[in-house]
Amino acid sequence: MLSVAVIAAACSTPRPPPYGANTAKLGESIALLGWNMSVSNLRWESGRVLVDVDAAPSEKGKAHAKPEDIRFGLYGTVGHPIEAEGLGSCSSVASLAISPLSAPNPDRLTGTVCLGPLDDQSAVRGVYVYSPRDRITGTTAAYPVAFPVGVLPTNRNDTGVTVKSTSVEAWRADGAVVTQASLGDPGFFSGNGYMLLGLDISAIKARYSDESARRGGPLMVVVAPSLPSAQALSHACTVYGSSVLVLPDAKLGAVHVNASLCTQGDINEALLYATLSVVGTHAAVWISRE
Repeated sequence: MLSVAVIAAACSTPRPPPYGANTAKLGESIALLGWNMSVSNLRWESGRVLVDVDAAPSEKGKAHAKPEDIRFGLYGTVGHPIEAEGLGSCSSVASLAISPLSAPNPDRLTGTVCLGPLDDQSAVRGVYVYSPRDRITGTTAAYPVAFPVGVLPTNRNDTGVTVKSTSVEAWRADGAVVTQASLGDPGFFSGNGYMLLGLDISAIKARYSDESARRGGPLMVVVAPSLPSAQALSHACTVYGSSVLVLPDAKLGAVHVNASLCTQGDINEALLYATLSVVGTHAAVWISRE
């Protein structure tokens, strides 16, 4: 009887949160970013993952993340991070049955978030949430980024992860492609422009897991300068954004993320004097299946 009790106790011990992120089942509520937030009803439509979100401030009168700063992503074994700002995420989904996420007042967040496109339904185990503006004190490491090199491989001892460029492409706002030959033409670098960075992000799983737990959350990679989605210079910048959460499925044997991020704005700042930061943040993940 004692053996059975010990086994039962071991089986009922809750699993540690993946890489420091708070964890709940779909439909449950989590306190995150100053909100009590629930994510429920994960489903598929038009090749996209849809979830319903409902949130209210966790403490009346206390500060909470702005709705436009809250970002959602797919948790699982997706080959490339799929994230989106909650507000406006369903703009490309034509369905009368959807009530897109909205903030009817400063203390309410409600509606549907759309993430995708993605065809492989088996790759999705849940949805995570974070804010690029939520930064854990004392966890930031910043690196210069410039066309055509991108970012030089970072030192894993700085943050626990290594980030390196796999591709670098850039354009002026008028669509003119930036080449190495363009660097010799001072007149070319006027006005606005944008740069797409392909990034390889990796870490030693055990170390990243331990450090995330001590830090209180996973790391995110953020590039600057950037512009609000409504002012984006390219559709690609809207799709990829300027941040990505390093939160791969904890069931995978390694921490390895291939991401694309966009810098945009004044062409000199966005292409020649951009910055990549690795920062600790708070996050939550709602699991649809074990």
